[in-house]
Amino acid sequence: MLDKRMEECRAESIANEKLTANKHFSIYLYRIFTNAPLYLQWKRLLSYVRKFRTVAFILRVIGILITILETGALVILTTAIFLVLLPILTALMLGILIAAQMDARGANRSMKKALDGKRVYLFFLPRGNASFLCAWAKELAKEGTAAVLISPYWISPRGLGGKKFYFTIRTEEKNLYLIRRYYFFSLRKRVLKNEATVIVY
Repeated sequence: MLDKRMEECRAESIANEKLTANKHFSIYLYRIFTNAPLYLQWKRLLSYVRKFRTVAFILRVIGILITILETGALVILTTAIFLVLLPILTALMLGILIAAQMDARGANRSMKKALDGKRVYLFFLPRGNASFLCAWAKELAKEGTAAVLISPYWISPRGLGGKKFYFTIRTEEKNLYLIRRYYFFSLRKRVLKNEATVIVY
């Protein structure tokens, strides 16, 4: 079990390192979708969908219907759901990305002020237990160093206890910030180019 978790952490670190090798978010997105099987992408998409209570309820009802319906009807129903749900989810993600793009300019201005003259630590948070990295980031923030946590979640507001939804950036504490992965590229290009930056995968 421990070996499996270590292997997952290693794979996640390698993926995060690859993310920093991309200059633009669009290239990063393209590589994600071309390097992973469609089935895994669909499973990942469903895991995001389950975050929303309404959609989770709908999926539960669909699950009950699936057990009742026969195989032929099941194929028709699954195809119909896929054709309806996929455009809705695509529109939702596009909406979030457009809002994030619009919000990025203001976020860059505030981050330039906040990070001016400071050493910056960038932490790529894993999906699992991130308590060690979060504790390290908090200590650095207390000492006056800027700590930027890069969330592994595209939609979830999960962070250091904060519940407020954010498109690009959320201030967790003084000198401690939580950002989205898609905002990382703008931050690096517009704000961090002249700063002393340490990246922790």
